[in-house]
Amino acid sequence: MSNRQNDFVIEWHSKDLGHGLQVALGDVNGDGWLELLAGTTFPGTGPTHVYVFRWDCGYYRHYRTISLSRTQDVNSISAGDLDGDGIDEIVVGGNGGIFVYKLTRTGYLQVFVDDRIKGRVTALAVVDIDRDGRKEIIVAASGSNRLYIIKSTPQGYYTRSHTVEGNILQVGFGDVDGDRRGEVVVLAAAPDGSRIYLLQWSSSGLVQKKAKAVPKSPGRVLVVGDADNDGIDEILFDLPGGRVYLLDYTVTGFINQWISPYLDASSYAAAIADIDKDAGNEIIITTLESTYIFSKTDGRFILESKQDIPNGIISIAIGDIDGNRTNEIVLGTRFGYVYIIEAKEIERGKIFIGKVQTLIRDKADIPEGKPDIAKVVDAKARIALVDTIVRRDKVIVEGEVTVQILYVADLPGQPVHFFHTTFSFLQIVNLFGAEPGMEAFVSFDVEHLDVEETGPRSVDITLIVETRAALATPWC
Repeated sequence: MSNRQNDFVIEWHSKDLGHGLQVALGDVNGDGWLELLAGTTFPGTGPTHVYVFRWDCGYYRHYRTISLSRTQDVNSISAGDLDGDGIDEIVVGGNGGIFVYKLTRTGYLQVFVDDRIKGRVTALAVVDIDRDGRKEIIVAASGSNRLYIIKSTPQGYYTRSHTVEGNILQVGFGDVDGDRRGEVVVLAAAPDGSRIYLLQWSSSGLVQKKAKAVPKSPGRVLVVGDADNDGIDEILFDLPGGRVYLLDYTVTGFINQWISPYLDASSYAAAIADIDKDAGNEIIITTLESTYIFSKTDGRFILESKQDIPNGIISIAIGDIDGNRTNEIVLGTRFGYVYIIEAKEIERGKIFIGKVQTLIRDKADIPEGKPDIAKVVDAKARIALVDTIVRRDKVIVEGEVTVQILYVADLPGQPVHFFHTTFSFLQIVNLFGAEPGMEAFVSFDVEHLDVEETGPRSVDITLIVETRAALATPWC
């Protein structure tokens, strides 16, 4: 009898798109499929961008690029149908403003700007708070106690505001009390910790229903969703020191349902969704280095999976992008890469798969007897596996890189010469579920190779290598 479980593996990752990626999902072209949105921050020079990817013929393909001004960052991003035409708009929280874009057949249009929201817009949600079929923008800027509700009407956009005590850290939306109306949930700073506010829409605007003092939160994470699968949403937010807090609302008031174990670092993003088609939601929490997946089993939350991801995870979105009826986990990273993780059902005798991307740098000198270099013409790299060691939850991989370099010599007539250089590297592939005794199969893919001359007899070599480790579990 097989022992089934779920293995969460990296299905796809982007090239380097830029610094500080914020991600979201939405059907922004009206084709009935979700597109992936990735916005950049801190570009150094030039404008920031929102990149749009779509699933097409088995691949995630670049579809559109929206360019923002040099003074704007994508501090937050979301998507939703604001005008009721069945196509989602792209909503960007920038530096002191909200920007709304709509894709066209050949490009995009900026359909709305509100630059009265001062500060970095880091608290953003796009939801239908008045149940009229059109979504509203809920937004707040860092360092402000004012919450803005932006609504699209046939006459144009208009904005209402609501203030709370304490600077707003994050906003969310969900039905936390079971009245089927939905509440705007606000996480705000307080003198003695933090505070949760439940607000509900009325004809006169937002009305406060409840407020509760909670432990001090760094304010990076606020998620509203049905974590325990009872049909009513809970509130999840971050605590200092790498933990998250799950708050439940009952007829007697707020209760603490769960505090997570300590993670490897502070949490940066989270989501609540069904990611393995088991008809129950999971809690997905990310730190800069890892993605944790918890599920409720036999009345308690257990760690189902942990996947280490490079390049510093700072944002998350969940949805079925490729149409296979399984929600993917989309991760945006500090250093410009998007990763997509999907649950793969496995059983004993089958395979665990893990991938990691590595930046490798080395220097090489022109061998004696070869002339000085004028210019590199071409280079190719070949990687050989030297050794693998399987440890608990990781595979240690030793490899050897051979780079063949074709160059123009610094001689009259500029003849072409050739040489090669070889160097070693060590890589750790973190793979939750790995155990000593498993058999490892390792392959490499050179994603980028650059060789630059640094002198008449030396070159710098830069490679980006994807290391893929497959572990076969022994048959029982």
